[in-house]
Amino acid sequence: MLEIQLYIQNERVDTFSDESVTLTDSIQNVRDFEKIFTSFSQSFNLPASKTNNKILKHYYNFNIEANYAFDARIKTPAYIDLNSMPFRRGYIKLEGVDLKDNVPYSYRVTFFGDIVILKDTLGEKKLSDLTGFPQDVLYNENYVISGLYQNPNTSDTLVPLITHSQRLYYDSGSSVHNSGNLAPGGNKHGVRWDELKPAIRVNKIIEVIEANFPEIEFTNDFFKNTDNPKFYNLFMWVCRKSGKIESLTPTDIETLVIFPTGASQNNNIESYGGEIYLNDWDYITKWEYTFTYASGGNYRVDIYDVDFQLIFSSPTVSGNLTIDENDLNLPSGENYLYAFVVAQNQINFTNVRFQGTYEEPYVVYDNLILNTGSFSTSTDFVFNFARQMPDITIVNFLSGLFRTFNLTAFVQDDGKIKVQPLDEYYNDNPTYRDITEYVGIEKSSVNAALPYREVKFEFEDTKSFLANKYGEINNKLWSLSRYNDNKNNLNGSVYKVTAPFGHFLYERLTDEQTQNLTNIQWGWSVDKSQNAILPKPLLFYPVRPAENSSDIDQIMVVTSFDSNNEAASTTTVIPSHVPMNHYARTPIEGNYFQLNFFQEISEWTGQNNFTETLFSAYRKYILSIFNPKQRITTLEVMLPLAVLLQIEMKDRIIIAGNNYKINKLTTNLQTGKSQLELINDYTIET
Repeated sequence: MLEIQLYIQNERVDTFSDESVTLTDSIQNVRDFEKIFTSFSQSFNLPASKTNNKILKHYYNFNIEANYAFDARIKTPAYIDLNSMPFRRGYIKLEGVDLKDNVPYSYRVTFFGDIVILKDTLGEKKLSDLTGFPQDVLYNENYVISGLYQNPNTSDTLVPLITHSQRLYYDSGSSVHNSGNLAPGGNKHGVRWDELKPAIRVNKIIEVIEANFPEIEFTNDFFKNTDNPKFYNLFMWVCRKSGKIESLTPTDIETLVIFPTGASQNNNIESYGGEIYLNDWDYITKWEYTFTYASGGNYRVDIYDVDFQLIFSSPTVSGNLTIDENDLNLPSGENYLYAFVVAQNQINFTNVRFQGTYEEPYVVYDNLILNTGSFSTSTDFVFNFARQMPDITIVNFLSGLFRTFNLTAFVQDDGKIKVQPLDEYYNDNPTYRDITEYVGIEKSSVNAALPYREVKFEFEDTKSFLANKYGEINNKLWSLSRYNDNKNNLNGSVYKVTAPFGHFLYERLTDEQTQNLTNIQWGWSVDKSQNAILPKPLLFYPVRPAENSSDIDQIMVVTSFDSNNEAASTTTVIPSHVPMNHYARTPIEGNYFQLNFFQEISEWTGQNNFTETLFSAYRKYILSIFNPKQRITTLEVMLPLAVLLQIEMKDRIIIAGNNYKINKLTTNLQTGKSQLELINDYTIET
């Protein structure tokens, strides 16, 4: 018999001598291997003893003030020792109290494994709830161009060539105005700067999660490992809504009214950009602003003095607006006036005019006029990474990464969460334990290991235009991998492993004039009808082009627009990266990985030469399960305490010369008797 010692917040509690407590360990169950962050749990009773009443603060008494009561809504740190030797760490959840004759008799509790900290700590919080992302930036053409230049090897944020609506192409023989032609030319065309959205390194998101939740710290075996390009080079498109980026807060955008630089007819009135400088306001007998509205929605106008003190704010309107000297008390003496149009959207005006009558003694000037001509307010706003994050909970984001890369996790003795691919976990110095002499013969069974006929691996969202077109042509979802035994008609259901992410098919552009491949690749966030879509969180690799400048192509970027929303000015840019589904341009020794479950033809090379897929991380496990010789062997054992305290789920079990992996281990902590579920440990040829 074993003696159980249970500690809640480092205080030992009393236990029933005849209470049966069993715990089940499993790192990944062949019957349901998509489950992430699962942990053992067991409900049992504790006596309502004097010691336990003190530790659990007489929970049965609801008159105790909240500040002093035990909070049963949350899990409390706890650990279990066996014969005073450390066994398991985790958390206790108080479920309730049972009474006999209206007297407390027992507390019902559940013990959870320590990996439950992830779900409990993160709860339903979303990526957008996090703080500590890169600082806010002014989203405009300068930021976008700078983002296209960013080196993904050194920068955690950049702007990929992925448009939310505009179709891009490359034709060196055409210069159609206002088109998506990226080829440099004599007309105004190219990718519109406001078609592009930022992206952030996924590893940076992991660091931000840790900073927000000090209870959570990952090891750098997979996450945070700068030598692991499969993960460290991975970025996520920061996209909160379909189409154009817009401010997701009620914060308005202020735009200074700009008049042409130069003097008016009166030497006493001059225009310096947006500033109107009048030498002496005492001689102004009449003045007014006239805003001739064209389109855009609601706006107001704020007038500031030289000290940037607000002296007037107009009503909110959606039409023409006139402001004159009767609307405010003009200060005397030399002053500047600043006029700002305030709106959430771009407002277009046919013209903004300042007109005044200036009278000096004996002289009257009645034609003091400044015009902007067609004028549009800025669409610049402060881009906040948190507010623009995809709408996904942190738990679903993390579990999605685990499904994508077939990761497993457990809490180390130092409290850090160790994350590594499942194959690496099983091969990370396992102990081979021959337990033949401890196996009981009274009760055992051998069962089929395979409860399904097929396994499908897929991304949740492959609805973008190019990925959808691939599906229509190939009668298969982009990146979908299916594994089954084609030789036999197996029984069972179809098991799905779904990564909750968007997954694009990219296009490497061909010069339509020369039919030569360019070194430009892009993504298009539209559906089959070419309407802007909001994809699930989109993961991709921004890959630098070759250092040889002859391998780098310039692209045209539209940097401003006229009142008709057509290209008004452009510039040429040499991007420092293009979006891909593999983290290098071409496969080289040690780098054959692609971000697809199925081995797809590379959009960049046009060849099927990236041979390592996301399914590769599952391959050994799945082949083992589908092996016709595979079984689940269930048996009872009486393991020595030394083995019971040290055994890990990655260990290999040897029984009568046969090797097994542990599928599940269930132990009665009173009797020491364990039930082992084992699967055959085959060497799989991949």
